[in-house]
Amino acid sequence: MKYEIRGLSLNVKKSGSGEPALMFLNYWGGTSRTWNKVVAELKDRFTTVAYDARGWGQSDKSVAGYTLADLADEALSLIQTLGTGPLRIWRIKHVSKNACQLNHELRGPLA
Repeated sequence: MKYEIRGLSLNVKKSGSGEPALMFLNYWGGTSRTWNKVVAELKDRFTTVAYDARGWGQSDKSVAGYTLADLADEALSLIQTLGTGPLRIWRIKHVSKNACQLNHELRGPLA
């Protein structure tokens, strides 16, 4: 499904039900497909969300907006748009000190 987030159309795979919701984030260059097997195992117990960040997979490409702050803000905007309730984030650790700890875990504490 496509969601309009911060002026871009993002490809989002949301499935299952239950709390907390689980959001799966990719390494640089990865897509939501990275998480297909994990989601298949968890969707009967949890709401699962995996998406293609800007520039990857089926999401829009943009000329700018690829800083860690931009990507963290994009993920936070998606979380707010989905309104999933309690949420846990799962990510593949990769590159530069784990992407500066995912820009301080999406720029501050989450519910």
